[in-house]
Amino acid sequence: MTQTWMNQRFLRLGPADFEEGVHFVSIGNVSPLADVQNIWTAVAKGQDVSTLVPTLKAKRAVFIFASPVDQGQVTKLRELVQCMDAVESPPMVWAPHTVTPEIRPHNAMIDTDGQSTVSSLMELGLDGIISGEPQGQTLALILRMWVHKLEIAAETLSDVLQERHRKAHNVEYYKGHTDSLLWDYLRSRIAPVIPPCDRFLTAGEPGHIDGWAFGSARRTTSGTIYRLNRRHDASVGLSGSKEVAFLVDKQTVRNVTQMMALKRMVDALWMVS
Repeated sequence: MTQTWMNQRFLRLGPADFEEGVHFVSIGNVSPLADVQNIWTAVAKGQDVSTLVPTLKAKRAVFIFASPVDQGQVTKLRELVQCMDAVESPPMVWAPHTVTPEIRPHNAMIDTDGQSTVSSLMELGLDGIISGEPQGQTLALILRMWVHKLEIAAETLSDVLQERHRKAHNVEYYKGHTDSLLWDYLRSRIAPVIPPCDRFLTAGEPGHIDGWAFGSARRTTSGTIYRLNRRHDASVGLSGSKEVAFLVDKQTVRNVTQMMALKRMVDALWMVS
């Protein structure tokens, strides 16, 4: 009955009725009509579906015929989707196929809203499920629609990702220029007491500076104060002095007002040092 129903569905249909590059896979080992056998692959019982990947990954779209009431076919479908999703694969659409409508069981219809099987297949990489079991020219038109629908969705997603990358690039571009304006131009004109930026410093908090190693720290609302310990390779003349370092995160200074507040703090430190 399954073979008879497949013959009815593809009766008087040929490759010209479908989009170029599509391919059909029959999980239930259903043979195709002679007109579409060049774009058809039947999975035999016990066959390893991973062997189909080299052939299918170069196709424009893959339509997989499998019965939703046959757990063996659903398992094979899941295995095929997993194998295809592991490589750069074309869109994959499940086309349910059971028997002729006259003898079809009532549970043969797929509930796309309430079945965990559907959700798990979509999570694995299945791109869509055809509603019902259309035949003839209706089947050909629905398959064409799915090909164009998935290609438009892929193009839209690609455009969205490119736009996000462009915006992210612009953010980094403007952040760099704002940083240069703040720390190179404004600092030298309104707060020259603040040390200039050293572009050769490594990212993060330094572990030593000018012969001194960073010791214990005390965090304040304005920054972190470190006790400086003389390193063994430092000059002996520094042995009697006690020094501290005050570290301020540059990310907390983003405008002129915050720059002036930092200047006043540095001025105060110079006065008490």
